[in-house]
Amino acid sequence: SLVAGVVETGGVTTVWGAGFMANETVTVVVFGGGGTDTILGGGGANSFGALMTDMTVNMDPGIYSLKAMGSLGSEATAPLLVVEPK
Repeated sequence: SLVAGVVETGGVTTVWGAGFMANETVTVVVFGGGGTDTILGGGGANSFGALMTDMTVNMDPGIYSLKAMGSLGSEATAPLLVVEPK
């Protein structure tokens, strides 16, 4: 599973994940409109397969699909809502 919150353009969001393999390296990608994919970041799952990582989001406002891909084959998805700065 993967959870991400609402983030302002240029802001930082925390992404949480679970169900990965112990100590698996995870890359988080956002799928943009027009087929443009952007790697937001990633990190290592802990010994329980859980992940928490902060990522800066420099995308236009809109709703996007996040996909976390583990180096050992694990995958998870979640929506990401990017809004205009207040």
